[in-house]
Amino acid sequence: IFFAAMFLLSLLIKLISKRNIQSFIAISALTSLIIMADVVIFKYMLKHSVLGYDPMIGARFYGIGNEFTGVFIGATILLACSVIELLGSRISMATKKACLLLYFLSGSLVIGLPFWGANFGGTIAALVGYSFTYIYLNKIRINIKTCAIVLGIFILVFSVLLIIDMRNTDSTSHLGSFFRDVSKNGVAVLLGLVYRKLTMNIKLIKYTIWTKVLFCLIAILTFMFFRPIKILGKIFVRYKVLTAAWVGITAAGITGLLVNDSGIVMTATAMIYMCYTILMICLDEIKVK
Repeated sequence: IFFAAMFLLSLLIKLISKRNIQSFIAISALTSLIIMADVVIFKYMLKHSVLGYDPMIGARFYGIGNEFTGVFIGATILLACSVIELLGSRISMATKKACLLLYFLSGSLVIGLPFWGANFGGTIAALVGYSFTYIYLNKIRINIKTCAIVLGIFILVFSVLLIIDMRNTDSTSHLGSFFRDVSKNGVAVLLGLVYRKLTMNIKLIKYTIWTKVLFCLIAILTFMFFRPIKILGKIFVRYKVLTAAWVGITAAGITGLLVNDSGIVMTATAMIYMCYTILMICLDEIKVK
């Protein structure tokens, strides 16, 4: 049933999409909107999906896990940039900036709010990825002012999440638990947290199948820098808006790897949206030649 459904869905998207960019929009919109609806309203897929809660590996049983967080971050960034790539100059700069800010803020809240995603590390990764995408898209210079604004947005988002979390004593958010732990036991908790996340990621590199996925993606991208000759450079120049998506997804993936217990899982699922879109565009470039 699963493979039949995927085949029919892929065939339908192929038939209605004349260009790769339209396929990207269809796939990323379908994926991100379904995950968003499930996290906010239904909470069915989180419980029963292959990427959902898992007693065999001791995965979380609340909010959104790192598997779906990586998928959600990759899909939302790809969707935003694909729409802008398709519309081009038909959308004004002011409208683009306002829509991006609202869209990225909504995505961060879906991941971070304690009664929805409740994923603190995922929220950090999402904010970093969204920030890099926004800065790259709007050609904003990275200076002290830009860093201060980004830091202010981070503080604002986490303050909102923390206030909501602290008002709800039954919340299971990592942010609220961390704040309570630091208040009770001091800054030493931070060192223990860093050590725990580091050792867990090292252990997962050995045991999780997502390590193989991530290494395969990295190997593919590395190979494509050399074969076909210079094709990636041409793609980055021609598809500057999509390049912003790839930069944002990479930044989110690296951040997710650093700040999460099972960060390699989040990194691998997010990087899928970077690697395969580049591959599809490369295939088109080769056909044109």
